[in-house]
Amino acid sequence: MIKLLILIVVVAIKIMLCKGFALCSFLFSFWVKGKKLKFNSEKWEDYFLTLSERRLEKYVILIYFISAFISSLISYFMLDFANFYYSIEISLLLFMGGIIITSLKWHKKGRDYLIKRYREIPETILEKRKSENL
Repeated sequence: MIKLLILIVVVAIKIMLCKGFALCSFLFSFWVKGKKLKFNSEKWEDYFLTLSERRLEKYVILIYFISAFISSLISYFMLDFANFYYSIEISLLLFMGGIIITSLKWHKKGRDYLIKRYREIPETILEKRKSENL
C-alpha cells in the first residue's frame, strides 16, 4: 500500500517537474535570445516576424522532450531511493506514457492552439508599426 502511495506521489512530482522544466527552459531560452538581441524591442519584433511556424513547432516539441526526459530521470532516482524494483522500467513507462498522452493532446488541439496564438503576434506587431507610421 505504501509503495502505491509513493508511486502516485512520484507520478505527481514528475508531472509538475515536467511542466516546471518546460517553463524554465522556455524563459531561459527567451532570456538568451533577448541577450543576443540586446533586449531591443524592435529586434524582437523582427525576430517574431521572421520566425516560421514549423520552427516554432520544433522548438516547442524539443522543449517538451527535454523536460520529459529530465523529469523522468529524477523520477527514476526517487523510485530507486524508495527501493522500488524495476525503477528504471517504471521511469521509462512514465516517460513513454507522458509522450503518448502529450502527443494525443498536441494533435487533438494543442498544435492548432499554439499556431493560432502565434499568428496573432505578427498581426499585432504589424498593426503597431502601422499605427506608429501614421
